[in-house]
Amino acid sequence: MGLSKLFQKHKAKIDSVPGLILENTEDSDKTRNYLENYDIESITFNKSFYSKDNLKSEQDLNKVLEACSDDKVTWININSNSPDIVKYLGDKLGIHSLVQEDINKTFQRPKAQDWDEYIFVVLKMLRFDEETKLVINEQISFILGSNYLVSFQEKKGDVFDQVRNRIINSRGRIRSMPVSYLLYSLLDTIVDNYYLVLDSLNKVVEAYELQLETDLDTKVLRETQKLKSEITYLRRFIFPVKELSLSLKKLESDLIGESVRPFILDLEDNAFQAAEAIELLREYVLNILDSVNTVMNNKMNEIMKLLTMVSSVFIPVTFIAGVYGMNFEFMPELKIAQAYPMVLITMSLVALAMIIYFKIKKWW
Repeated sequence: MGLSKLFQKHKAKIDSVPGLILENTEDSDKTRNYLENYDIESITFNKSFYSKDNLKSEQDLNKVLEACSDDKVTWININSNSPDIVKYLGDKLGIHSLVQEDINKTFQRPKAQDWDEYIFVVLKMLRFDEETKLVINEQISFILGSNYLVSFQEKKGDVFDQVRNRIINSRGRIRSMPVSYLLYSLLDTIVDNYYLVLDSLNKVVEAYELQLETDLDTKVLRETQKLKSEITYLRRFIFPVKELSLSLKKLESDLIGESVRPFILDLEDNAFQAAEAIELLREYVLNILDSVNTVMNNKMNEIMKLLTMVSSVFIPVTFIAGVYGMNFEFMPELKIAQAYPMVLITMSLVALAMIIYFKIKKWW
């Protein structure tokens, strides 16, 4: 399942021009107004100042961009990675077309790239749907500038409410740190949420395990195998975050201040632990499936053993019945009055003797 998803997403890239942003084919009246159709939020703050706005026009966005200054942090969060808004804002900020393409294509491997004037970071944000018991994944991209941070999400809804509350209520150090600390906080929140998702998956796996211990329900077994495929698919999103954190740590860009670098080390540690957690969960599911397969094989072996024993018991009995079922004219036993019951008794004794022999050998 996971590989088919990956291959399907990459098919669209074949024969495409690198750095080409696909035009939106939706209604022209809708795409002409770049901002009216998108949920764009801007938060500007420093230690003593806080402002939050919903941007509905180009003038609103230009005003926010022009107001960016070194004494304030500006975070622009866009709940869309539609080609038109990516190109519009990308051109405004001088973002390279290859980066714009990476934002637009949602199958990117988690990575961090230094483009001198800005740092580009992309990874997957995961959420667990309690109703469907499935993991919702969406790509989120960050553009870190000297005094601004732009985030592109695929759709509305994220895991950043805790960070927003810290900014609003001036809790912790976030309001007194540079913009790179905001990037760290968002990345750390995404990675921390991986643990919540994996914990929810672990509870589902444990529930399946209990059901399989009491009854080898084929439906539950199929769901467990499906969950194994889902975990394998998620693994390719979580594992590369280790490399992302290492890349951030190694960047020599001035955009990541010295005061923030120790926190990048903490992010690296969390990313490694998340990778270990999903690997342990994957092994847990594999062990459950191996145990179920072992139990099923053992049951099958017991059934085959029983059938073999029954067949072995009836082989000599069938032989005797076959001999006396032949239509030969001269068979001395046919003239004896007690021949029929004697043959039945002999057959029963042979079967009983074989059963006793099997019991002594502990084969039965």
